[in-house]
Amino acid sequence: MADATLDDMGSISSEFIFSYFAIGDLDEREPLIAYLEGAQVSIRNDGLWDAVRPIFPRGMLSPETSDATIDTLPWHSMTLGAEDSEASSAAVDSLRSSFKSTWGQFLSDPQTLTLKTNFEDDYEPYLDFQSFLEGPGNIYATLRPTLQTSPSTSHAVMSVETVEALLSGNLPAEKEDRLEMGLALVTGNGAPRNRELGLELLMPIGIQGDPDASLIIAQELAKSDPKRAYDFALWASSIGRSEATPLLDELEQVLSFEDILTIQPNLENTPDNFSTVEAMRSAAADYFLGIDEQRSYARASYWARIAAGAGDLASAHLLEEIDARVKHLAEDPDERRRFEQQIAQQALSAWATEDLHRAPKQPASGVDE
Repeated sequence: MADATLDDMGSISSEFIFSYFAIGDLDEREPLIAYLEGAQVSIRNDGLWDAVRPIFPRGMLSPETSDATIDTLPWHSMTLGAEDSEASSAAVDSLRSSFKSTWGQFLSDPQTLTLKTNFEDDYEPYLDFQSFLEGPGNIYATLRPTLQTSPSTSHAVMSVETVEALLSGNLPAEKEDRLEMGLALVTGNGAPRNRELGLELLMPIGIQGDPDASLIIAQELAKSDPKRAYDFALWASSIGRSEATPLLDELEQVLSFEDILTIQPNLENTPDNFSTVEAMRSAAADYFLGIDEQRSYARASYWARIAAGAGDLASAHLLEEIDARVKHLAEDPDERRRFEQQIAQQALSAWATEDLHRAPKQPASGVDE
């Protein structure tokens, strides 16, 4: 899976599931060997549609005229180069049909568009990338794409009894039920969208540290409560939800540097069992990126500073990156200076009292022994 934000206007998420994937001989015709179970790419609108709407033909902006306009698009060109013209034509016709049925729904409620493969259960095509270069017809015949207004998930449609129980205040106690129902209500996939009730279901398990709930909460709160969203995104990113990492970057653009430092872990109770400068550098990188550890510019600067002081050139370069990030986020020079002085003082104190400068270095650090 991969996700990206679009400058406060929306987000893109993608998912590719392979039954087999291998890297072959790069000098041969088939450097990649892949069999695909399914794939989807979703674009979520949060202002993006308003930005791109003017470039669309006028006929596509009204449900009453969009079908006729869609029919005039160059669908035939999508079958060019196809080895199996019948399969390619069928795939393009299916895409056009789904486009027409989906586009009107999107115009009425412009939230999400998802392009996904439409495979039967036993269909796992081999991806012949060379044939894809020969013409778009082979791509459509193989991938069989369709358009819809929401991502496909494994979540079942919520029963009437379940909805009635939720509306009467009978919220489920089990974590799995809360996650499934909360996701359905937040996304509108499996039940009519009810953001507030969905967040009410997800919040307790997000606070307990569930990574999926934490990510969903962070995404939903990003606009209305960026401080709280940042807190949940820190945790989600640190335990492997890669979608949360670009969200951290986005939220840092609207939070003050003081807020960022307050929410991030500080130097108190910082792990100190790093026996080599390489381990210190690795810890600094993890804290800086927010991967495997919650992002903390204080801890990243602290450990990069100590490892660089012990002669590790890679840590010195990392410290420059950290300093550049801090300079970008801390608009007030005095605020930035106070941060750097505090970290420098504590690092020097640890250096003097804990013999950190005696940490062994490996030749890979780029420093002569």
